[in-house]
Amino acid sequence: MILRHYGEINSMRMAFVDLETTGGVATRDRIIEVAIVVTEDGQEVERWSSLVDPEQPLSPFIVRYTGISDQMLRDAPLFATVADKVAELTDDALFVAHNSRFDYGFLKNEFRRLKRPWQATALCTVKLSRALYPQHNKHNLDIIIQRHQLPQVTRHRAMGDVDAMLAFYRHAQSELGCDKVAQQVTILTQRPSLPPGLAPDLFDQLPAAPGVYRFFDDDGALIYVGKSVNLYQRVSSHFSGHHSTSKGHQMTDRVRHIEWTQTAGELTALLQELHEIKQHRPFFNRQLKPVKKVVSLQLQSDERGYHRIVFTEQIDPLCLADYFGTFRSKNQANKALTGLATSHRLCLRLLQLEAGDGACFGYQLGECQGPCCGQESAELWNLRLGLALNSMKLTQWPWQQPMVLIEEDSFSDLRSFHLIDHWVLLQSCDSAEALQPTDLQACLDAGSTEFELDRYKLLSSYLLGGGKRLTVQPLDEFVRSRDG
Repeated sequence: MILRHYGEINSMRMAFVDLETTGGVATRDRIIEVAIVVTEDGQEVERWSSLVDPEQPLSPFIVRYTGISDQMLRDAPLFATVADKVAELTDDALFVAHNSRFDYGFLKNEFRRLKRPWQATALCTVKLSRALYPQHNKHNLDIIIQRHQLPQVTRHRAMGDVDAMLAFYRHAQSELGCDKVAQQVTILTQRPSLPPGLAPDLFDQLPAAPGVYRFFDDDGALIYVGKSVNLYQRVSSHFSGHHSTSKGHQMTDRVRHIEWTQTAGELTALLQELHEIKQHRPFFNRQLKPVKKVVSLQLQSDERGYHRIVFTEQIDPLCLADYFGTFRSKNQANKALTGLATSHRLCLRLLQLEAGDGACFGYQLGECQGPCCGQESAELWNLRLGLALNSMKLTQWPWQQPMVLIEEDSFSDLRSFHLIDHWVLLQSCDSAEALQPTDLQACLDAGSTEFELDRYKLLSSYLLGGGKRLTVQPLDEFVRSRDG
């Protein structure tokens, strides 16, 4: 279905759909309830719902979430039995759902299991709410019901959620006008165009979930690796036709195959993206090319007790408090030191920016307080230099032992475990049982791991940034809990 003008929306056939499922992975989990309300010319013409036997037991989480039990599903029909009815109600209709990627993906997979074609133009009422009411930050169904004072419904049951969606849609038409709502619907249902060779239903398969995606060219070469908290949204944006650079056009024109991996969360996606880029060096990931050399600064006392700057290309992750700044070259480090010297009236000679003995040139100009010629005491110079460098000090590991970072998505049952020590990633795995305690010092001595600037920046900013959905557990506590 192609919507050519927003005026068509007000009179078209629409199917408001909601599903309850055994979990969040459409290729693995199954539908347990479906509800559909069909409207034509804005009027309801049919209402239908049914429980569905998923042919697998429900988890305690799903039972609590939906109120549906295994006993309630004992005599329910299989999806194969209700497939004709679902197809009849959604045929030639605009498919409307709250977070439509979820519901659409589950129906697409159920029909695929039956080897039946099924496709529809989908409208997400989450996106519609964002477009119509951009002044608000949250657009989940509970918030929408409360915000617009919609009638209360039985939440997390299929027909209750359909009624809430329909009430919101009609409220928006009444409050903002049918034409404004229809105009946004037209915009939101425009599908990105795909280059030749990609499956036309590609976007139907992409999950609206965190993960890593990969673009391949005609020869099967990996040309780009990316990550997102919403794979569907991010991948489809590459083909939206709104590229800001010629590089974007060049890349999408070469894409002939796309793969993706759904992850338990954003951190796992970030770490996997970084690993794959370093390992494969895709052509269009030049901005994340591996750092061959990292230059940092340390302090070393001379024979008079004055601290001098020394450059190092070896960073010991166990002693991060001894290092200041990370630079991709000595020239970059020198520029940073020159800026510090100007703003703090530091001695260029003790900063290793000027050669020679005795008073430096800056002292003669009144721009240095004289540590180079003994006019400033070592105690005062060392204090001033330490304060000037303080903002550049590397972030110390805030724990006394290695930590296990646990990401999990209870709806999809995906879990990831990352063993981190002093910002060094020692191990990543998908199960608690697979994680084995590892000693950082032993790994450093064996040369099996080292300080990596990109991972250091990623892990330190992610963990100390706050607001992340992540469990951080001391290694010994994790092992006791797992093995106890």
